[in-house]
Amino acid sequence: MIFGLGGLFGAYLPWYGLRDLRVPRVIVPVLLVIVMLTSLEFIHNMFELDWSARGIGRKSPELIEFWIVCVGFVFCGEKWRKLRMRNGNA
Repeated sequence: MIFGLGGLFGAYLPWYGLRDLRVPRVIVPVLLVIVMLTSLEFIHNMFELDWSARGIGRKSPELIEFWIVCVGFVFCGEKWRKLRMRNGNA
């Protein structure tokens, strides 16, 4: 949850000190998915709902990890692309 919220803050808050580390806006929908999935996981862990123990409820931690990895790849790809454009190697 902290990863998703931190990414959303990094995308929308005007932090001038993090100019080069700002989160690309392309990643925002995936960060919202991460926040929603982790919220459902918290609800599942707090109330032990029977329906969530079957199907997608069993696999949600792996699904959250998958989305976090996707965000990491897109973030690194965007930073690599900007670095290449800055150096004139486009």
